[in-house]
Amino acid sequence: MIVEDEPASARFIHIAAESLGYDVIGICVDGMSALEIAEAHPLHIAVLDINLSGQMDGIQLAIKIRRLHQAALIFITGYSDPEVVQEALNLLPLAYLIKPVKLDDLKTALMLANQYLNQQQKSDKEAVWIDLPFSHRYNRVTRLLYHRTLPVELTPLERKLLSVLID
Repeated sequence: MIVEDEPASARFIHIAAESLGYDVIGICVDGMSALEIAEAHPLHIAVLDINLSGQMDGIQLAIKIRRLHQAALIFITGYSDPEVVQEALNLLPLAYLIKPVKLDDLKTALMLANQYLNQQQKSDKEAVWIDLPFSHRYNRVTRLLYHRTLPVELTPLERKLLSVLID
């Protein structure tokens, strides 16, 4: 998905993505329309302008997308303000590109995103730790549930149920 409110930039990103064989599920000019698409479709890579028109900026949108999907994030912006950069970096994007974006930089970011997704799929199958909602993690080896870093006391029946649901 591409979220960019400048038509020429959106077209440039779209052409670059398709030239690498990616299917673009939507091109949106604001966060609300992008969120509608993210809620309705599987999303693997999101290329987001940070400064969007409308009620939601690209960082706010990225937070909402991350609640729905484990999508790879690529931020594109005309701003290099340290506070904005740090806010974006807190979301662990695979790239933070400054406009005007060079074609090689964008293609590299998309290839990194693809590699990340391939690795993520592989590691999901082999994962010892599984991240769960509300800051919980489950260890498949020890069959213990943790809230942040603290183990959660479970009854034997709860432990068995959790194991069945996760494995």
